[in-house]
Amino acid sequence: MGIHKPSRAYSLLKGFVDFFFLKFYKVTFHGHENIHPHARAIYAPNHQNALMDALAVHSAFRWQLVFLARSDIFANKTVAKILRFLKLLPVYRIRDGYDQLANNAESFRQTFDVLDKNNPITILPEGNHEGKKRLRTLKKGITRIAFSYRHDNNQKNDISIIAIGLNYFDYHKPGSPLLIRFGNPIPASAFDEHFRQSPAIATNALIKTLEEELRRNMLHISEDADYDVIDAFVSMYAYMALQQKIGLPEIFDRQKEIIEQLENMEKEEPAQFSKTKDATLKTIELLQSRGLNLDDAGLTFRKDNKLKIYSEFALLLLSFPLYAFAWIQNLIPTLVLHNLLAKFKDPHFKSSVLLVGTIFLFPVFHGLQTLVFWLISGSWQWSLLYLASLPLSFVWKHFWKSWFSNLQKRRKIFPIKGKVKRMVEELFNI
Repeated sequence: MGIHKPSRAYSLLKGFVDFFFLKFYKVTFHGHENIHPHARAIYAPNHQNALMDALAVHSAFRWQLVFLARSDIFANKTVAKILRFLKLLPVYRIRDGYDQLANNAESFRQTFDVLDKNNPITILPEGNHEGKKRLRTLKKGITRIAFSYRHDNNQKNDISIIAIGLNYFDYHKPGSPLLIRFGNPIPASAFDEHFRQSPAIATNALIKTLEEELRRNMLHISEDADYDVIDAFVSMYAYMALQQKIGLPEIFDRQKEIIEQLENMEKEEPAQFSKTKDATLKTIELLQSRGLNLDDAGLTFRKDNKLKIYSEFALLLLSFPLYAFAWIQNLIPTLVLHNLLAKFKDPHFKSSVLLVGTIFLFPVFHGLQTLVFWLISGSWQWSLLYLASLPLSFVWKHFWKSWFSNLQKRRKIFPIKGKVKRMVEELFNI
């Protein structure tokens, strides 16, 4: 069966994964309404957060996307079959060996077959991921596919590349916002004149245009800028703005302005930038002195008082027995998941393992626990009730922990709330 053909099993899996992804992050789409479901297109997102980037693009559409991925993950035959089911096609690179490059002909043939059926494909043009708000050098494979499809046939099929900016507030924190921005389509036909001059000229022109469109739709901190300070600065602003109920698209626009201001200041007014850097670091140090992080600075703009905080602590205490029950019921899969997380050395896989591990491990263990409960109790009615209680206990466990963590932060920041707020407000008067 052609990889482009819809699969009912895949559709069920996609719906399952998309549901949990959209619970893991609070996703906002921008420009999504301009994307046509049956257009010959290549989606090109930036790549900062391992598997989560592919799932982010995946969650934006109802239709079944085909992805192109590096060939080394297809080495095992069983894994290759699974990846095929998941609608992934291999792309071979020079580093895989010159003798392997010939295999791209088959991958490209299948890719073109997908496009001929008016289905889009997705390529991560940076090639690998890096957990920084920065666009890295794009690989030229995406242009090879676009121009081959455009020119290596008599029909002169047109095809567009659509940049997708993935903007995470926090890569690994469940419940954190994610803004997904869709850029303007870049038609391959716009580079026909360049291609007539030289395919190399057309490739460079298309890469440059795609880079510009990606940077327009994502947060990009230049390589020659003081990354850590600027990243801290825009992150503090984002969490402050969230507390003030500012929308993600508006926060994004202001973050872009701040990055540009700070980068210009660093080049043109180094003394002023040094003062801004010192003030930023002092704010972070003050927060850290209370066991808080820079993203907690936004809590200073929350309307709060001690009575409200301690009233909520009382409610937490009263509900602790339910939390203890939920904790016990989910203990085994939680320990297995933590053990699995420890095996991944690349920290940028944390959220990917956390999400995928959660949505597959917990249902399996909940099923096994229900089987044991039925064998002990002998009652299928009580067993069904117990099974129904397990996902509810999972949700309550995480809600209670999040509530407790939030209250702890609000309690810690309360004594320095006014000072931090003044420091943050002064920082943003740049």
